[in-house]
Amino acid sequence: MGVYCDYQQDDWYLLLPVAKFIYNNMQNASTQLSPFFANYGYHPRGTITLVEESVNPHAENFAKRLQEAHQDLQVNLKQAQDRYKANYDRHVKPAPPIGVGDKVWLNQCNIHTTSPSQKLDIKRMGPFKVKEKVGESGWLIGWSYQRG
Repeated sequence: MGVYCDYQQDDWYLLLPVAKFIYNNMQNASTQLSPFFANYGYHPRGTITLVEESVNPHAENFAKRLQEAHQDLQVNLKQAQDRYKANYDRHVKPAPPIGVGDKVWLNQCNIHTTSPSQKLDIKRMGPFKVKEKVGESGWLIGWSYQRG
């Protein structure tokens, strides 16, 4: 979307409908469709023409085009989700395998202590012995610990 600045900067609220119209008609990178086209199945015209009598002989064709647009939208969103997942998976490390009886260290950043200075507080706490597995997530917060 373009940038617009007025010298006085006091009429920006008058331009919001135009900005909204432009945004809703821009092609989305993930879906490859504009939000307006995804909802209505056609691109709006920039000019308004009034019709006194409303007759729509092409309703079935319109519904078919709209259904095809929604199918394309689903395919494009799935492809975008797959791209996002592949990019995320490239940078994330798998969680280490932790079992009952293993000893672990905890990072203090999410644990509140009574120390008056976080800067001078200990950075790692432990070792703690894993007592039991509480959830299926495998994250350390899903485990219960016993000091020792």
